[in-house]
Amino acid sequence: MRGDVHGAKKLPILCLEDDRHIRYMLRRALAGREVDMVDRVAATREAIETKTYGAWLLDVLVPDGSGLDVLGWARRRGDRTPALVMTGLTDRAIANDAQALDAEFLYKPYSRENLDAFLERAERPRVGIDEAVQRFFSSVELPPREQDVVMALAAGVPRAHLAERLGVKENTVKTTVRKLLLRTQQKNLDELLRALLRGEL
Repeated sequence: MRGDVHGAKKLPILCLEDDRHIRYMLRRALAGREVDMVDRVAATREAIETKTYGAWLLDVLVPDGSGLDVLGWARRRGDRTPALVMTGLTDRAIANDAQALDAEFLYKPYSRENLDAFLERAERPRVGIDEAVQRFFSSVELPPREQDVVMALAAGVPRAHLAERLGVKENTVKTTVRKLLLRTQQKNLDELLRALLRGEL
């Protein structure tokens, strides 16, 4: 199990886009990568709840809401997956909202170079995260199950999906997380991950 979590560097990409022409362009631009296309906010949330992605491409306006709604919902859940908010609108407030939600922003039309640059940046932090995890493991002796939880979090697995990802029961995850937080003196998993990345553990 640990190898699955730690080795997941080429995760699929989730695209929220309702325009057929742009969806076609995105598929061409992302050729060679695993891509899940959705055209509704509800479908995007469902996808995020059932699968781990390496990056999200989120259109601002779709029939049942906005990609910003999805992003706000995901961030409140503690999901820090790299996100690119895309729109043809020229409202500067959209860019500000995206930035406030720790996302990048891109006006349409975009080029393949724009997308490639974003995905390169989205994947680049993995090296820093992996190094932080290894430093943590070398300084703190953790039981294997607690190590699995840390690596899953570093791979972007939401708390709600830890049991499924690790192949254990939810009660086992609760017990493991409680022990891990007590051991590291952190209030919650989000703070644990931030402290890990800042090198404070």
